[in-house]
Order: sequence, then C-alpha cells, then structure tokens
Amino acid sequence: MATALTIINRALSLLGVKTAGVELTNDEINDGIEVLNDMMLEFDVGGLRLGYSVVSSSSDLITSPDWSHAMMKSQLALRLAPEYDRTVSPALFKQAKDALRTVKKKVIRIGAVSYPSTYPIGSGNEIYTTDSQYPFYPDKDVNDLLYENSQGATTQRDQQIDVDLEDNDNVS
Repeated sequence: MATALTIINRALSLLGVKTAGVELTNDEINDGIEVLNDMMLEFDVGGLRLGYSVVSSSSDLITSPDWSHAMMKSQLALRLAPEYDRTVSPALFKQAKDALRTVKKKVIRIGAVSYPSTYPIGSGNEIYTTDSQYPFYPDKDVNDLLYENSQGATTQRDQQIDVDLEDNDNVS
C-alpha cells in the first residue's frame, strides 16, 4: 500500500517541484497532507467514495484502493499547482481528467430508472412502429385519438375547435 508521502512526492514531481534526490521539506509535506485530506473528503461528500481515511502523517497508509492512486496523484498536483506558482501543462490536465473519469466509471453506478406509464415518451409523445404511428396516451382509446388527430383539437368527439394558424383571433 502507498503512504501519504508516496502520493505527495509523485504529485509534486508531476508539477516539477520535487526533483530526484531532493527530499521534501516538512512544510511541503504538511501542505500536501492538508490538501490531500481536503480533496479526498470533498470527493467523498460529492459521491466519489473510495474508503479514504484522513491521514495525519506522511507515513500513514492510504486506505483507498490501489487503482485510485493515479487519480489521487494527478488531482493533488492540480490542486497544489497554485501554491507553488506552477502552470499546469495540458498533458497533466488531461492525465488528471482521464484518471478521474476512470475512477468515476469504477465507483459510480447508475441503477435502472423506472418511469410511470403516465409519462409521455419521446418528442411529440408518439411511438413509431414499422407500419404506423400511434400517439402515446394510455388512458384514451386509439380511435378517439385518431379522430382528434385527423380533425384538429377537440373537447369531445362531436365538438370541434378550428384554429386559424394565420390569425390567432379567429376561433370558431
């Protein structure tokens, strides 16, 4: 398992803050821990629950799954960039975006959605079949609907309302 220091080291390496052979200062580590905890708690509140436990020292183990660590490193780099006056490269931004998308696909599940039969379907509330077209109104008789559609808007089968589309004042 990775430690908090592993994640912070990699994030700062992605930004070009940490170079090989140079150890991070206590201030850099503490800043990294604070931002890492804030970021992971924000993800948790937003529905991206990875089982992360808040860390208090650089040697604390990261409890989230190993497959989420790449996302944590790149997202942490994005959040630390302003503190170190670094510009995020397009490559790092894409890496962070792709890693976050991958983790979201793994974690977030959208269940089947069930709609009541009274909801209209599609544009214009119509079901298209191979040989004909039937409007979707489950409580009405198809013959009544066909009459309404062929004759204009009606309030009853024997009463018809004609609307002149050119002049909205002419209603008979």
